Amino acid sequence: MLHELLNLKRPLLVFDLETTSSDPEVARICQFAFMLFKPSGEVSSYATLVDPLVEIPKAASAVHGITDEIIKFGCAKCRRPLNEHVELRDSDIAPTIIDHEFKPVPQFRHLGPRIATGFAGCDLSGYNVQFDIDVMERHLLRECNLLLDLDGVAIIDPNGLWRVQEPRNLSAAYEKFTGKKAENAHDALADVRMTVESLIGQLQLWTTVPREVDKLHLHIWPDRIDYSGKFVFDQYGEPCFGFGKHRGKPMRMHVDYLRWMSRQGNWSSPVTRIVKEALEGRFPEKRHESPRVEAEG
Repeated sequence: MLHELLNLKRPLLVFDLETTSSDPEVARICQFAFMLFKPSGEVSSYATLVDPLVEIPKAASAVHGITDEIIKFGCAKCRRPLNEHVELRDSDIAPTIIDHEFKPVPQFRHLGPRIATGFAGCDLSGYNVQFDIDVMERHLLRECNLLLDLDGVAIIDPNGLWRVQEPRNLSAAYEKFTGKKAENAHDALADVRMTVESLIGQLQLWTTVPREVDKLHLHIWPDRIDYSGKFVFDQYGEPCFGFGKHRGKPMRMHVDYLRWMSRQGNWSSPVTRIVKEALEGRFPEKRHESPRVEAEG
């Protein structure tokens, strides 16, 4: 278990949120779950649906499976409606086993004080956990007038650890996929040759990745609307800014920033076209089977 691999001085709270949006400013929590690892070796877990008090976008429901109907009629623990919440009895024949009573979905304001207390004194972990921390901080302040005190808190993100342990530079890729030591790195022609050999090694190792160049392009850049990443799709398929002060925020919510971009006139042709169309009310739509995202021109 995790506590056997880490030298825990304080409890480690590993948590995750499901939300209505990937923009932390507007995201509303619709599920909260955690596992708590104590230095003593004790492990506990908890999960509950949360009423976001707003309509859940269909794109968000497609990702995490939580719908308005589930929030309204479902059990906070198992999502089942009351009429499917069967208790195990001796007289039942092959009943559905539910090991808890039906619990209506609570609002965050009912959970916030206990969550803040539970976070106190803990180190934190989660995959891409910064987003979850941002959303949690905003909810505690807005709904409960509570501050999440992170002073002195250690934060462990497996995604960040992965990047540190396996650097993604060319020399590292060359050694990983060819088994040879990189030489003359940063000599242009040597770098080209290492790139070619690295790509050959990757294609030989990952036999299921697309072989068509257009499809491989989309496989590598699935969320970019233009190649430079000025515009990207979030996890729900919503077109967002990929740079600047509105990075990660939906395009349609910051039309003023699009107008600013249109006045600059120094963008690539794909970016210029995307801005023009968005100002006309035509926002990009994610095409899952599209052969290519926009390339820089």
